[in-house]
Amino acid sequence: MRGKECTIEPNDRDLLDTISTEPDNASEIDAFFTTIQRLHRDFPTKQHAQTKGFDEVVRQGDHLYTQHPKNSTLYSRTCSATPYFPLARTIYTQSLPQSLPQSLLKLASLSGTQGTLARNSDNAARAIEHFGMEIAFYEEAVKNNMTEPHDIRLAGAYEHMALGTQQLGAYDEAFEWHEKNIETLTKYHKDEVIDIAIAHVNRSWALWKTNKPDEAEKVLEGVLDTVRAALEGNSHNFQARRARAFALRVLGNVYLAQGRFDDAFDAHERAYDEQVRTWGATHFEAGLLTYRMRCHYERRDDVDEAM
Repeated sequence: MRGKECTIEPNDRDLLDTISTEPDNASEIDAFFTTIQRLHRDFPTKQHAQTKGFDEVVRQGDHLYTQHPKNSTLYSRTCSATPYFPLARTIYTQSLPQSLPQSLLKLASLSGTQGTLARNSDNAARAIEHFGMEIAFYEEAVKNNMTEPHDIRLAGAYEHMALGTQQLGAYDEAFEWHEKNIETLTKYHKDEVIDIAIAHVNRSWALWKTNKPDEAEKVLEGVLDTVRAALEGNSHNFQARRARAFALRVLGNVYLAQGRFDDAFDAHERAYDEQVRTWGATHFEAGLLTYRMRCHYERRDDVDEAM
């Protein structure tokens, strides 16, 4: 999907972000025809659409929650399917009386996907509207005994809201959502150690942004210990490597805030190596770390390396 280039401010993104572009006219036309083709392929009749729902779109959207180096293509495909969402919401809403459990959970997942797309497009205000609906649908499902109060999907919705409010700079509210997410994970999903580690990294970003570097450092050191142990058990654990790369990047930022420039250089250099090993040199976070390393070399008056 072609689009205009967009500028991302260095070091002002969090772990779940994905680079995005605003579609130009040609891209919108491509997306329209792609949508029509999918509608014809997947939903040849209204009855089929109502029976099948929009599992394909929701399934693709879920990939955004678990990052992968090939996600740029998946992200573009999901963007091209954006016109599905209003119709999907209508279908799920109309089916609520007949199929309450399935429809509530689908609406929650749909809202989370829409919120993720909005947040990754730097529209945090729109994102938190969708994340608010995501939480409301899950809580309605809990109220109707359709899922557990500590469903891990609800914890994920809390994290979505934490990142959305964090992106708006509403850190007090973000901390509340971070705590709800971490409490649910640590109390009911103790085996999900990497999910817990990632939740702490995201919270540490807010700590760094609110001038609490010492607390953030302590949290990140614990995360890195957890990740190290996970990788000793499985060196190919992608989520663990993902968590380590971002934890090191935030730790480098924390060291800069503490005036520990050599430690910051080492942390960002390790983060860059991990990022490139995991995602490749063309991923946008590798670009952010390249910018950081350039700043480090400029500080050291090493013009050749900076260039």
